[in-house]
Amino acid sequence: MARGFQHKGSERLKPVIVRICRRVVEMDPGFAQGWALMSYAEAELTQRGVEGYSIESARQSAERAIAADPTVAEGHAALAEALMRNISAVDPALADEALATALRLDPNCYEANIMAGAVSIARREYPKAIQYFERAIELEPDAYWPAGMVVQAYEALGDQAAITAAARRSLASCERILADEPDHSGALGFLVTSLADLGDAERARAWATRALLFDPDNSRLHYNIACGMARLGDADMAVDLIEPWFDRVSPG
Repeated sequence: MARGFQHKGSERLKPVIVRICRRVVEMDPGFAQGWALMSYAEAELTQRGVEGYSIESARQSAERAIAADPTVAEGHAALAEALMRNISAVDPALADEALATALRLDPNCYEANIMAGAVSIARREYPKAIQYFERAIELEPDAYWPAGMVVQAYEALGDQAAITAAARRSLASCERILADEPDHSGALGFLVTSLADLGDAERARAWATRALLFDPDNSRLHYNIACGMARLGDADMAVDLIEPWFDRVSPG
């Protein structure tokens, strides 16, 4: 259940994932996947600046996963994520090593592939990012995040045909999710950016207004919608969305 929430659920379900996983590891402290999944959720909550969560707790949960079973790739992927989200305070080589270990243990680990895709985007290694995100999509066809993220890599390479195809795929994924969960903030953000990529400015702005009504205090949603407005050339709206968060945005 928690794994399904992690891949398809909205951001508001992250604390639920943590609660489920805490109960799981209470019942079985040696269940590495439970510790790893808790770590992913804790790291993301910390990145969003949600009170009550810390990157140190995320790292400890990942280390518990590895201690429980060092052959489970998800534990090493979780450690890589916790380290990457605190990269200014740690040696980047440690995060690279953890991620490489995860991919070596299981090249088909979904979490390792999306982490490798995110790292590749940050390092402007766009062909690698595409490779990892597309593999993640193959592994979890219902997961909206890699479908939305891979569009950025195609944009960086200037591959218009691939941009259009990937944006349509992301749009379809988000529409399926929003049909069941209209206030899913992650899907709302990628829906707006996908519409912007496809040049549908009218729908993009309409959905942007709806998204902000559903989840007005979500800094990441404001950021993602601002990206969509910037792609449409609407600099004023992009600035209006981002400016109020300058003094309280998380490092992530």
